Amino acid sequence: MRAVGGVVVAQRYVTRGALRVQPLLDAVAATRADAVLVTLIGRDLVDFNRAFATSGLAGRVLRLCPALEENGLLGIGGDNTGELYATMGYFTSVATDATLAFLGRYTDRFGAQAPVPGGHGEGCYDGMCLLAALAARAGSLATPALDAGADGVVVDGGRGRMVVRDRHVDAPVYLARADALDLDVVAAF
Repeated sequence: MRAVGGVVVAQRYVTRGALRVQPLLDAVAATRADAVLVTLIGRDLVDFNRAFATSGLAGRVLRLCPALEENGLLGIGGDNTGELYATMGYFTSVATDATLAFLGRYTDRFGAQAPVPGGHGEGCYDGMCLLAALAARAGSLATPALDAGADGVVVDGGRGRMVVRDRHVDAPVYLARADALDLDVVAAF
């Protein structure tokens, strides 16, 4: 943030499941923040964004939600403020060979009326693929063996190629902007 001239003007931590939205909205208004990083998850994420969209802050303050995917946006009821963004490794609107193949397998298995797999569901799938590749290389599920052999493991998952380097997974990440009930990808990293 400092590199681009930004300043953190406030931060609040909320116990999961104990969200009180109004004090958070009041804090955003009082600090005159230009943007809010919303790290809430699940129902708390939905409730916060619903309340935010109907507040006087909507359309004026940018929100970035790293845990928001299609199912969460549906829970919110969509967003037309133009200022709600999400970042994840997978959105159903990303049309790469890997994502289309994943979505095809998902639809074949669960049917066209199945819930949207979303970034969380796809992430679970990729996690299992990664665990299988790590275990195959290590010949074990023991954590020390998995860790020792992790570097260089390559998995072609639902969002594309993932490579383990220096104890981190290098994989695609996307930034999307909410437009009604859709998350439109605006950048890829």
